Amino acid sequence: MREIIENQIRDFSSSDIGAAQDYQVLDLGITHKCWQKAVFRINQLKPVRRFKTSVSIEHDELKLTLIRSEAPYEGIEFTRRMSTVEKENLPPKIKSVLESQGFFHLTSKEEVTMSSSGYPRNSPDERMFLAVGYSTSAIISVRRNQTTGSGNLLVGSLHTSNAGNNYSSVPSGATIPSSSWFKSTYNAAHGYSVAEKARLTFTKYAKAKKLLATAGRSKPQGDLIIYFGENSCLSEGVNGAGEETMKLQNAASLKELETYESEIETGYVKATFNYPRIYASMMSASKGFSTPCGVEYGVDINDVPFVEFMYGSRTYSTTTAVKVKLTMRNSPGNPSELPDNDLNILDMKTKSYTPTVVETTRLPDQTGSATTATTETSSAPTSESNHELGPEETILVNEWRDAYIAYNTARRLSAGSDNPLEHFNAFMMHQIEQGNEIEQVHFDLYNSLK
Repeated sequence: MREIIENQIRDFSSSDIGAAQDYQVLDLGITHKCWQKAVFRINQLKPVRRFKTSVSIEHDELKLTLIRSEAPYEGIEFTRRMSTVEKENLPPKIKSVLESQGFFHLTSKEEVTMSSSGYPRNSPDERMFLAVGYSTSAIISVRRNQTTGSGNLLVGSLHTSNAGNNYSSVPSGATIPSSSWFKSTYNAAHGYSVAEKARLTFTKYAKAKKLLATAGRSKPQGDLIIYFGENSCLSEGVNGAGEETMKLQNAASLKELETYESEIETGYVKATFNYPRIYASMMSASKGFSTPCGVEYGVDINDVPFVEFMYGSRTYSTTTAVKVKLTMRNSPGNPSELPDNDLNILDMKTKSYTPTVVETTRLPDQTGSATTATTETSSAPTSESNHELGPEETILVNEWRDAYIAYNTARRLSAGSDNPLEHFNAFMMHQIEQGNEIEQVHFDLYNSLK
């Protein structure tokens, strides 16, 4: 496909003006569905057709960034990994820059206009390309024309646009269909993507999705609120009426946490993630979206919240999985302190687990009719059971303790016990209340500590 596009541009470029652009074509590796997601989902009220755009290649990733050209300047980004073969076969003018400086950025100098149908053709083989010139470029979405006898080898779902300008150096719509041409900066210093300040990543999509749903799905649907700190990250939820749907808690347990990255130095950034907005823009199967396989939450250096979904199907990418990042500049975050709480706040960066040794001592009751469990954390061998925890068991014990504190605090009960057996009982009740299945490893560890 790339060769067909380049040949058609080359036929046009017989003129000196066209030849001077030295147009070369980059396969973006994403489908036309990505552009349609930006046009019709970034704003739920009406289509958005004008963007500032950039295409970047850095750290083995290709990123297409689209920023609305009018307030509130919300953005959507599509990122995918590039293979070694792809990098070897890059257009020469991109490959030489990438090899010499380690990155490549192409940015638009003006608005890029793309007219896209709200009811796109069912064409899974339609792909997006970037025609790279020195002062003008184009985003192209095409597939092979299967019509017998057609004069053009390519067709597409997007409508050709020159953004209202008369460019003497670009092919006509008849030559390159389904293309949008714009003035660009070749080898720019940076793209339009904004650097991040904090990002929370979960081990499983189900856990990350549940956090958003628990906070915001209750009718009237509302918000997930996340407090991003230097080493910790907490969350709570409210519905559309302002009523609490989720008490303040650690945003992820140690078992659920994959990574937490933060450049926040003091205090917290309070960010709001609106459930109905995110669901309609990124998740709704009724709107034709594929099922995500991952989701991450964060804020950029301007304290603007973003949510990034991973899609593993070929609906959005022709090669590998693609990450779709929605930046919600209509609801910027703000510096904040945590609400009053009695939580045991987790250090998500160091993942430092304590205690590493749990000693349980069973002492006879004064009546001799029952036993009482107490816990020691010293290294002295004063107990009948001195069980040294492995890394995975430490995670489980910390889960019990977090559940114990949350469960008892919510009921205004004492949360001062250090006994992991008591923690387990509270953990079990907490999971039952939430309708969660308790994994066998918890019971196995409990029995080993009895």
